[in-house]
Amino acid sequence: MFFRNIFKKYDSWQTSYPIFVKCTTAGILASTADIIAQNANNKDEVINKRRILAFSIFGISWAGLFNHHWYNFLARKFPSKQLIDVCKKTFIQHGLLNPFVYVPTFLFSQPLLLSGGNINNISTRLSPDKFKEDYVSTLRTCYIFWIPLSVIQFVFIPTPYHVLYNSGLGFIWNVLLSTLYYSENELKNRNINSV
Repeated sequence: MFFRNIFKKYDSWQTSYPIFVKCTTAGILASTADIIAQNANNKDEVINKRRILAFSIFGISWAGLFNHHWYNFLARKFPSKQLIDVCKKTFIQHGLLNPFVYVPTFLFSQPLLLSGGNINNISTRLSPDKFKEDYVSTLRTCYIFWIPLSVIQFVFIPTPYHVLYNSGLGFIWNVLLSTLYYSENELKNRNINSV
């Protein structure tokens, strides 16, 4: 009963203020995911508040605002839940948007996000070689994680809840990527320090 009441309230707010509610939800989930990742990865370090803010802004702008308009666009272009429309939406999402917009945007913003906006520490993360290396692994991880979940989304989740669904899954995605990034950097730092 408690969760049903919360969902009804959320639904009411989302109907009245869709962009505000979706952006707020996405921002809170993105920043919370980063807090969890920082706590898991940096047990001895102080939480980077600028990094939390950066993740929140990325969540608000990408997961909230962009995805609100993106999923409404897909729903207008391919309104049915029939297999052909689900395949078209999934292909456009993962064959066009992710490789040409999302992954490059993520990779260019990732160093800034993970440094908490400290531009002095990001030059090597933005090198063309590093971009190529990260592009393939990020896109592969993106496909493995998101394609099955997108099919579920396009078949079972009503369009007004696509941003909530993706923000909830994005919570897991952000913790996963933050943890992978941190683990990769720790391994490199250990190798450098042992030389």
